[in-house]
Amino acid sequence: MKKSRILQLFGGVLIAGIGLWIFFRDVDPGKLLSEIRGTNPWAIAACAAFSVLSLWLRSVRARMILPDHAGTTKHGLFPNVMIGFMANNIFPARVGEAARVILLWKKNHYSPVIGVGSLILERLLDIATFGLFLVIAIFSLGRLSELQPFAWLISLGLLAGLSGLIAYRFMPGTIKGLAEKIVVIAPRRFRKRLHLAVHELFDNLHWVFSNRIVGSIGVLSIVIELCYAAMVFVLVGRTSFTFVIGSLFTTAFIAIGAAIPLAPGYVGTLHAMLLSALVMLGVGEDKGRAIAIIFHASSYVPVTLLGLYYFFRTDLSFHQISKSKEQLDSATEDNPPSEPIGSVHE
Repeated sequence: MKKSRILQLFGGVLIAGIGLWIFFRDVDPGKLLSEIRGTNPWAIAACAAFSVLSLWLRSVRARMILPDHAGTTKHGLFPNVMIGFMANNIFPARVGEAARVILLWKKNHYSPVIGVGSLILERLLDIATFGLFLVIAIFSLGRLSELQPFAWLISLGLLAGLSGLIAYRFMPGTIKGLAEKIVVIAPRRFRKRLHLAVHELFDNLHWVFSNRIVGSIGVLSIVIELCYAAMVFVLVGRTSFTFVIGSLFTTAFIAIGAAIPLAPGYVGTLHAMLLSALVMLGVGEDKGRAIAIIFHASSYVPVTLLGLYYFFRTDLSFHQISKSKEQLDSATEDNPPSEPIGSVHE
């Protein structure tokens, strides 16, 4: 086993362990078990349904983001998403994202550059949505008023991102030319990677020129994350305004925990961040722990099982999935972008 793989595995276990230590510190096992047993089974079933629904909606959004190139196909994007998230649940270091790019390349015939770009754009849309949720919650709930300086910074970031998209829509050549100049003046050792990254992004921004697709992607991005907020809401079991808005805040905190890449299945990091958010909203620690455990299990189990179902219908092996990042690096080297950024056709 390569040294990098050993370090990834060790890092994943370590991060998961730290998160679980924070999560279970000073726990009362009897109270925790009582809270879990007291959870409405219909709420758990609803969480499982919302979890799968969110991934189906991701596949719909991916269909809109991916360009219509000759020889490519958008058939089977939902299985690709399920396999990718299943791999994230099993392997460390977010291997599932590389696996999705490999599947797009081998099954749907999209180049690795476009595949990586579509995932980068998906992550940016997710980050923007979580940022919006944080801003809404922090400015709406008095108990979160101390976080308002962070909310203003997030608002500025959202405004900058929106301004960038608007500028690209009306001045695509200018924005691409500016990106090319940034690549040229970057340090030489970063230049190739930066050139590739901006190509990856621009190749997936065709949709900004359509009002209908922009609106659809915006709505889908919000609804995707609202599925996770709905999971929190039904598990908390309170219908007050505080927990309608608080669910948005909690969802953003969950995303922070899930963004830590090394822990397989988001174990530990997700639990610790979800518990922290619930405690900040006034939920008791025992109930918060029960909610975190059920939230994770109700998404982990159905997504992993469905992902395995679709995985076994492909000709891939677990060894290939575990090596997805190495395959992706090799494929990217073999299929670099052939044009300067500024010369990409409109």
